[in-house]
Amino acid sequence: MIAWLRSLNLRQFCGVVLLTVSTLLWLAIPAVPFLPLETSTKVAAGAGVFIAAEVTFYPGLALLGKESVDLMRSWWNRLKRKVGFGKKTD
Repeated sequence: MIAWLRSLNLRQFCGVVLLTVSTLLWLAIPAVPFLPLETSTKVAAGAGVFIAAEVTFYPGLALLGKESVDLMRSWWNRLKRKVGFGKKTD
């Protein structure tokens, strides 16, 4: 893993860092309702974490380049086929 990170250039490394931060933020969203805060503060915190996750995801994806977008698109299409969504052929 470390050798793989060292093989990345600065642009790709920043993209991986941003996508990692985004993933951690997405994983933190379900924990927000269990925080010992008032309801309005929980809503604001959840919205803030959601916005931060989105704001870090798209620039990270852009920094990684077209190959990463194509890879994610192929993952999404494979998931749609497994679940049964998508174009139906008769």
